[in-house]
Amino acid sequence: MEQLRICRTCKQEKLLSAFNKDKRHSSGYATQCKECKRAYDKSRYEKVKNDSEFRAKKLEHGQKYRETHKEQIKSYSTEYNMRPEVVARKATWYQEKMSKMSIKERLELMVKRASHRAKLKEVDFNITWEDVEYVEICPILEIPLNWGETSNEGGRNVDTPSLDRINPELGYVKGNVKIISTLANMMKSSASKEQIRLFCKNIDKYLENEEIVRPADKKESAEQEDKEPLG
Repeated sequence: MEQLRICRTCKQEKLLSAFNKDKRHSSGYATQCKECKRAYDKSRYEKVKNDSEFRAKKLEHGQKYRETHKEQIKSYSTEYNMRPEVVARKATWYQEKMSKMSIKERLELMVKRASHRAKLKEVDFNITWEDVEYVEICPILEIPLNWGETSNEGGRNVDTPSLDRINPELGYVKGNVKIISTLANMMKSSASKEQIRLFCKNIDKYLENEEIVRPADKKESAEQEDKEPLG
């Protein structure tokens, strides 16, 4: 049976579920019920919302606290955002948000994020959402792109759409951007053109466990490594 508690404000006896959780108290719950807390917060808000001096002092206090406890806040934020329930909640929120977006809104969001990355990478940027072709299939891996449907787990999955710079040196400019999957983008950005060509040439043989010819110098060094040491 759920325990009862008396609110310090209204003096009424209520179930614990009527109180907010608060670790500062031995019981683990606040001494003021939710209803009284809401009334207090509303009254305080009405009292100070037009008090410019109070707001200025509060902003100054908050800024000083953040500067003094910067590392502590960062550590807590990282720990909090890694909690499974928080990850799941954010994923659900993102999925619902994306599923309600129009194609234009999705492209505008993608271009906005690209603009931010362009500033960080210090590359050219001159595109709008109209310069990006909306696609539902990755043109490289030919897999369906997941634009945030509820079946997605959220985050940067391999099937998440990403805006790729076809030629990385040109930046996010007209004619140099294409939507591909996150997996294809990672594969493309992790290797040079020559490495990609060699990968395509040899991957089938490798997967079939066939011998892949190595250059003479590398073959010789490999043979030396296979021999047992002398003495």
